[in-house]
Amino acid sequence: MTRTIAITDMPELEWNALLPEPRHNWTHFNKIDSSADRGRKSLCFEVRVRGELRALVPAFIMEHRNFQDSWHWLRRLYNPQALVLGSPREETCPLGFAAGVTSREKQDLLSTLLRYANAYARKNECDILVVKHADHAADELWTRACVPLHLRRLTDISILGSALCGHRVANTSNWYRSRVSWSRWSEALFDAACTVDLNEEEMSSLVRRRKGDNQARC
Repeated sequence: MTRTIAITDMPELEWNALLPEPRHNWTHFNKIDSSADRGRKSLCFEVRVRGELRALVPAFIMEHRNFQDSWHWLRRLYNPQALVLGSPREETCPLGFAAGVTSREKQDLLSTLLRYANAYARKNECDILVVKHADHAADELWTRACVPLHLRRLTDISILGSALCGHRVANTSNWYRSRVSWSRWSEALFDAACTVDLNEEEMSSLVRRRKGDNQARC
């Protein structure tokens, strides 16, 4: 069974059995949750087999008003919500598995978690789905789970990346997909924002050109 649960409703002992490190344990995330900014909702995705917790990953929903100033141009066009798997802090995305889980089972469990998160995002009007700071040590796991869902790897942390993921964390990757009403030109805009460092004037010019192209096709 896969489900979404509030971090405060997750039994501390169960959480810590899968994520025992102090930087990822239940106490750490409970403190983050209790100090959450207005417009940010913390949650957790879990998989249970016959009642036993087998895998979990924390996440949070970030409303548009919590995006960093570098994305102010997007707020003027749209008011998106983002479902972000990982921590609001600058740290690797915690990914917990029960003891004894095999490599094959880890892949199946992560794919199940990510498919559920993807469905949850669509159901709850989160037009952007992000995996934030996925550890390179588990890169193969994340790649095999993300690619079938059409999540793209962020090749650089600039406008889009800094808005959603903050500063770069060493030896990690970020993945995303967007589903916004202006998607016919947004994907190209995102790709440009993720591969080059545009200043505000250049970004505004790109936005105007993409909007003009979109209107010309209509």
